[in-house]
Amino acid sequence: MRSLCLLALIALAAWADDTVIVTGHGEAKVRPDRVEFRFAVSARAEKAADAVTKIGEKSAKVRDDLKAAAAARKLEGATVKESGLDFRSPPGNEDAMVVMGGAGGGGEGGGEVMVEKTVTMTVDGIDKLKDGEVAEHVAAIVDAAVAAGANYSGGMQWDWTGRGPVPATVVFRMSDPQAALAKAWDAAAEDAKKRAAEIAKRFGRQIGDVSKVEDVSGPLSGTAEAQPLAPGQAGSHQSTFSGTGEATITAELKVEFKLK
Repeated sequence: MRSLCLLALIALAAWADDTVIVTGHGEAKVRPDRVEFRFAVSARAEKAADAVTKIGEKSAKVRDDLKAAAAARKLEGATVKESGLDFRSPPGNEDAMVVMGGAGGGGEGGGEVMVEKTVTMTVDGIDKLKDGEVAEHVAAIVDAAVAAGANYSGGMQWDWTGRGPVPATVVFRMSDPQAALAKAWDAAAEDAKKRAAEIAKRFGRQIGDVSKVEDVSGPLSGTAEAQPLAPGQAGSHQSTFSGTGEATITAELKVEFKLK
């Protein structure tokens, strides 16, 4: 009797470990719903205090003109913000940053001081617009900033991850990249269920509860073939607009199902 009980326990343990492991694949098509403009504003003077005053006036004009351009184009989701000041030596004057007494000139500074800040405009809801409309908005905003005295560093890029700053004047983003990934996860989970059920059926079994899940996806990014084309040469004020583009977010879930 004792031997029979032991055999029964062994059988139950084997049954508990009876599982099927599959990898489900999921995809979600995404289109950026946000465009971000980043403009550098700089000012220079022999005294740091004067440079600060100048950049305050200059950045205020850039900010106001950007808001006016957005209002004129009825971009209700536009917001503008500024970064803090960055003190630096002007180009070609790297050794003259110190302004506290120089070798000559009766204690005058050795050269000019330059201060810089970044003015950023963010516009939401562009996924509801046609590419032609977005192109017109982009051109109007860039022209307004440059006319107000902002520096156009150039370039258009796409950020599907939202994980950090992108070095370009115009950046297309997703406001909630995790929501797009969640759609891909849903598709991957459904695919895993179907795969596991089909495999179990071939052995006269059915799938039960999930015992283990592992996310084996790569980095959150658009697939190479779905990335938008580069819109002309970066840094060119006449860059060709090629559209906001569409990418495919992919997810891979390794799932272990109990069998019954």
